Amino acid sequence: RILGAQAVGMEGEAVTRRIDVIATAMQLGGTTANLAEAELCYAPQFGSAKDPVNVLGMVAENVRTGLTPLSSWDDVLASATAVEAGNPPTVTVLDVRDEKEVADEGTIPGALNAPLESLRDAGVIEALPAGPLDVCCRVGQRAHVAVRLLRQQGLDARLLSGGYQTYLQRRPSGATGYRDVVAPTLA
Repeated sequence: RILGAQAVGMEGEAVTRRIDVIATAMQLGGTTANLAEAELCYAPQFGSAKDPVNVLGMVAENVRTGLTPLSSWDDVLASATAVEAGNPPTVTVLDVRDEKEVADEGTIPGALNAPLESLRDAGVIEALPAGPLDVCCRVGQRAHVAVRLLRQQGLDARLLSGGYQTYLQRRPSGATGYRDVVAPTLA
């Protein structure tokens, strides 16, 4: 059952339309599975084949069914704070962005970097530390693919939803060593 929704976007009419779709689904007793399968008048000149409402439904279904378990942001933020204070990380964060992105934008303090493309290379998965892996990328799509791949190999991988962009918004006050990539993206 869908209990509510919030949306933020640059185009007010598009955001309003998507909230209207979700509100209608709520009123009709719809589920996240219904959102994933909703037919929302695809027209190539106006949008993508999968509307953000469909993607929202798919993501919610992946979490609800356990296909893509989520990490705890509180644990990751506490670990980053520990690293900034000179202590070892308390969780293992795996950043699957490519090395250039990490070099240009920074990463969560204490995170390991293994680009998504390298996870199929011989020995990379075996070299990862034992225990849970909190997987991130820039916003979450590559991390989802990485979580699926790692879980298929028997690892306890969890998605850090929102990725590095969300981390930049939630990072501890006064944290250092980050390149602010959020403001230019939203400008």
